[in-house]
Amino acid sequence: MALNTITQIVLPDGQEIALVDWTDMPLYSTCDLGSGFTDQEMDLFQYTAGQAVPGAAPSPAFTLRSSTENDTCLATAGEMATTEELLIYAIKPEVQMFLWNTTEFASARYTGAPTGLGTSVLGFPGATLQCLAVLMQSLLIRLRISEKDYAQAGMGYFNPGFGLFGVSNMQPQAAANPSRTIANHGLPSQEAVRSFALPNHIGGQEKYRVTLVNDPGQPVNFGKTENSGIQENDPEVMVRVRILLDGLYKRPTA
Repeated sequence: MALNTITQIVLPDGQEIALVDWTDMPLYSTCDLGSGFTDQEMDLFQYTAGQAVPGAAPSPAFTLRSSTENDTCLATAGEMATTEELLIYAIKPEVQMFLWNTTEFASARYTGAPTGLGTSVLGFPGATLQCLAVLMQSLLIRLRISEKDYAQAGMGYFNPGFGLFGVSNMQPQAAANPSRTIANHGLPSQEAVRSFALPNHIGGQEKYRVTLVNDPGQPVNFGKTENSGIQENDPEVMVRVRILLDGLYKRPTA
């Protein structure tokens, strides 16, 4: 008995797409943001592995780090190769919270800050509830294909559908260290993902970008900590935002 298989998709404009060499695999790209950054736009999907990861820090003495496959899986920066196509069904942002690494991020301002990516710090790299709340309040996510905007909404609109479950309170390691609350960006379940009513198509050699938009240009203080009962921004706190374009990806093997 033969299995029923989808072999062709017809887009609303009548364009027909044959499902040959297509895989259910997302494309992803990453940026690094320091708490208190004021950049109005941060573009992703404009680099390949080995090139610099885009970043924004509250210090002008900031060195961009070199990307790896953990940061991006693109074959071509900012556009599809001739033989590539992508049907985007959902946008999924993933947030990880760290401390600035004085080796990767050479900045005199952060001399003496904890080295490494804060893996020994309570709760890292899990993002706090307040961190996610500030990012959702301050940032939009915009998808632009061939100079036309196809999606734009607040960051909280796009649920990744995976990650840590629920909210947990972590006890302090010492009296001087407050406890941390770890949160998830939406419900970590596939049925919670906001899928596009119609998939967005990126054709061969077509340019595209995904942008984090901070339109007012106000400081995005997601790394707040309590100091003598007052909430203050901690410039040593950073987040890595990895955005996944989830859908059907065509990349021939030959």
